[in-house]
Amino acid sequence: MRAFTRTIVPAGIAALCVALPLGAQRGTNKTPTIDGATTGRDAGALPMPAREPEVLPEPIILIDGKTDRGDVVTSVRDARINAKGEVALEVDLADSSIAILRNGGGAPGGLTTVAKSTDFFGRDGFTLANLEDDGRITFTTSRGTYHAARGHQPTRLGGHEERPHFARTRAEWLMLSSDSGVFAGPSAAPAAILRPGDQAPGIPDPIRFGGVEKVYDARGNGMVFTGRLNGATESPALFLLRGESVELAARSGSSSTLGIAKVTNASVNSSGTVVVEGDFDGRPHFWHGRPGAFHRINDDRIPHDGEFAVLDDDQIIVANTKHVIFGRAEALEHYTLPPGVIRTHVTHDNFAAIIRKRNGAHVLHAGHPTTSPAVVARTGDTVKMRGGETGTITDAEPRVISMTGRFLVTELGVEATSTGGAASKVRGIFVIPVKAAVQSYR
Repeated sequence: MRAFTRTIVPAGIAALCVALPLGAQRGTNKTPTIDGATTGRDAGALPMPAREPEVLPEPIILIDGKTDRGDVVTSVRDARINAKGEVALEVDLADSSIAILRNGGGAPGGLTTVAKSTDFFGRDGFTLANLEDDGRITFTTSRGTYHAARGHQPTRLGGHEERPHFARTRAEWLMLSSDSGVFAGPSAAPAAILRPGDQAPGIPDPIRFGGVEKVYDARGNGMVFTGRLNGATESPALFLLRGESVELAARSGSSSTLGIAKVTNASVNSSGTVVVEGDFDGRPHFWHGRPGAFHRINDDRIPHDGEFAVLDDDQIIVANTKHVIFGRAEALEHYTLPPGVIRTHVTHDNFAAIIRKRNGAHVLHAGHPTTSPAVVARTGDTVKMRGGETGTITDAEPRVISMTGRFLVTELGVEATSTGGAASKVRGIFVIPVKAAVQSYR
């Protein structure tokens, strides 16, 4: 399962978490429990309202369209969107390079090239990291991390990292994972927090930190990641970076006090609460909590084939094509999705996108996941195109690229009709405002 974006344990230096009663750790739990306490309830079917067709905004760019530098876009790899509706795109170009584009804040078109991989050491490691609300874009290359303010050339951040593979900025704060280790601090000069060869936090000698294996999630000034352990035979351990310190979250394998055979995914919120998905007793399970106080959620109805996130108010959202589950770990509510759902996406922002196919037509819903997500696009809707042309959304499956609590970045198939009457099928990238209010969880 992916955590969007798709639980931890130190112990004195030895023990990690609150151990669960052995009887609660085995078998199938039709009644959900946390450490033996009953949790959860069935909330019934999730309403999926219809709406009258609307005219959607103009796409910000078309696949096979040209950038401001004349490069042809062949696909969109990733996107970031901020609270103002500004968008940054990571795109493949026809010359086999990668570019990062930005728009000017929700207006159709107007995309400008921020950086191109041919100008920054090639494709290897060239990745869009994030877009802040003030418009600054962060991206990584094989030789460093860069910041690009609106209207300015990119500038290199830090200078201590080699081959960065994850970066996240928040105001003037940078969190970074690279071949050289984990860095955090002011973006101009982040400090090395944990390097390969250092003693692994919460794990006694002679075991040493062997480097970052994978970053799962980052929120606020926290980042949750797995790290290799030199001198240990078990699977990598899960660590939590908060501010300028790293804590052991959970060990897996024979050394795990949580019983996790292998960590498969994790999500963190801005206050440091973590939800971990991992294998236990041959089956997937979820754990939640903070270092030193983690609990396994014994609920066989929680899906493990979709996405999940822990929200800033410590509530959890999990969704696949059949169910949406949300709430606090001790009071989860289980909603049943209607037939025809083929894909779901969730974020930290109390926000979900749900794609359905009904009677041969695709319908894209977005909004608060449990209060009737609104229809934002569907097959047959009219689309504005440049030059006064119009188009109609085709039956091609929509692709959700990025979303926040107010906007959705999606790729839609469109049959465009020129003013002369000629029709052509294209795919466009759309920024769609979500009109339904995104409420807090009940």
